Parts: sequence; C-alpha cells; structure tokens
Amino acid sequence: MRQGKPITYQSTQELQNQSFDRDYQLNVVESMTVNPVTGNIERPVAIQGNASLSISESVDGTVTTKMITKTIGTDTYTKTVAIDSSDNSVTVSTWSTV
Repeated sequence: MRQGKPITYQSTQELQNQSFDRDYQLNVVESMTVNPVTGNIERPVAIQGNASLSISESVDGTVTTKMITKTIGTDTYTKTVAIDSSDNSVTVSTWSTV
C-alpha cells in the first residue's frame, strides 16, 4: 500500500519508477508467465529450466542398450537405442511416455 492506496492504484509511470536501478541507471523489468502445469505465475526460465535429459547404458552379450530419458515439466519420455556389435545392427524406438 502506498499512502493508504493499493499498489494497483498507482499509474504505470509510478510502477516503472519503482523498478529503476540507481546503481546501473536502468529500468529493471522481469518477464513472467503462467506455468501451464501448476497454474502459478513464474519466470519463463523456471518453467523451461525444469527440463532434464539422462542417458543410461547396459550391455547384454553383444547388445549395448542406451536408454534416453527426458523430463519436461511433469512429463517423462524414454527412447531406447540398441546396438548389436555382432552384426552392426541398430534399433531405435520411438519416444514413449513413462
């Protein structure tokens, strides 16, 4: 509250003036967006920064299998790549939801 009035009562210019950084002599404004998963207002980096990618590997005889797991928000997907060294064949799965 400012002088007994809610902050939304202020003009756009008053709000912009509050964002001015006197050390660096620039106006600081941060982009915000609604997270489609949680419904919360967040920085876009926070939403996009949740993605992760991991690769695991196992060997069974002549077959080396690599599992790629990616997570975006709350959704996780996997893809499998199997390489058989006996005949140099490669099998690649499609992305599947975990």
